[in-house]
Amino acid sequence: MCVGLVGQYHPRGFANWSRPEFAVISGGFDVEDIADINAVKFSYGQLGSQVFHTAETGSICFFISAAGIQVETFRPLK
Repeated sequence: MCVGLVGQYHPRGFANWSRPEFAVISGGFDVEDIADINAVKFSYGQLGSQVFHTAETGSICFFISAAGIQVETFRPLK
C-alpha cells in the first residue's frame, strides 16, 4: 500500500502500480510545463488519489496518527 508520494518524478505507469492515497506535485507554474503537470494530476486523480500541487496549495502538511491522516494546506483547497 502506498500512502503518499511526490508525483511528478514518476512515470505515468507508476500511478497505476502504486495507487497512492495522496500525490504531491511540488513546484510553480512558471518553471514547469503546465500540460505535463495536468497530465500527472489527471493520472493520479483518475485512480482516486488526492492530488496536491504546491503552486496551488502552498505548503502541505501531513499529520499521521492512530486516527488516520489529516492534510492541511497553506492555501484553502478549492
